[in-house]
Amino acid sequence: MIPHRWIVVGLIVRAGEVLIDRRLDEGTMAGLWELPGGKVEADESPEQALQREVTEELGITVEVRELLVTLDHRYPTFDLTISAYHCRYQTGTPRPLASQELRWVKPEDLINYPFPPANYGLFDQIRPFLTQIAQES
Repeated sequence: MIPHRWIVVGLIVRAGEVLIDRRLDEGTMAGLWELPGGKVEADESPEQALQREVTEELGITVEVRELLVTLDHRYPTFDLTISAYHCRYQTGTPRPLASQELRWVKPEDLINYPFPPANYGLFDQIRPFLTQIAQES
């Protein structure tokens, strides 16, 4: 049986840009860029998991707003359910506590960064939201 992971990610928006981080050069999908977030634990809601992960990985707090999309993706060694939420940046200075680096990028520039394959399906589905962010800047 293939293991299943449920991941939550946040589109953390500030001044028309989205925060992304680059994974460490070791482990699963090493060195790729990602939206901040992580695994949902058994005892927490997806919103709680996202708040916890963002604080642990970036040292900031966010307001988790609406769910944008949930999709399933199959990797060779595991199945993934990924839920993306719109998040409003609240407090703290983002720091790469569990990654190599962070960047605030324009939504249209996300395609210039290598992400894990599941993220491209996610970006396709949230394109209207990304377009709205770009127009508001």
